[in-house]
Amino acid sequence: MEIKKKYCELEKKYKLPSYLLLSQEFEIEKIDTETDFPLRAVRKVMMDKVLGFLSFLERLSTNPTGLPRIYYPYIKSMTNDDKNEIEKIYFALGELSLLSFELEIDSTEKEEADMIKHILALWQAQKASMKKLAKQIHKPQEKEIRKDKNYFG
Repeated sequence: MEIKKKYCELEKKYKLPSYLLLSQEFEIEKIDTETDFPLRAVRKVMMDKVLGFLSFLERLSTNPTGLPRIYYPYIKSMTNDDKNEIEKIYFALGELSLLSFELEIDSTEKEEADMIKHILALWQAQKASMKKLAKQIHKPQEKEIRKDKNYFG
């Protein structure tokens, strides 16, 4: 049985978000393996996206010089408000990482279902802030970019 069928059966049992919504947000349709633990597989795919953002935000906030140069205009224009917003998103996503880690050790189907709901709720709560950040990174405020002529040595 494919993952979609298995998920849809469990969706009713645990009052989970729709398969379509999770596919739109986390691309769960890419799960192509047979599994006896479909909710675990869904949670892991969801967490892949969360961890990708978490990793980027960590690099942005702790070691921005390790990022590709394409991000430097934003890094140079970051304000304290930007840094605070990045920290809020980072810690929210970090909490998901820690909770998910516990489920890697031991979990029940119900715990996996609850975590799927929690991941989606937190993702949606942070989505507007993440979109705003992405726009700022793409088009940083020109007036705020510091002109440091000695930046590259």
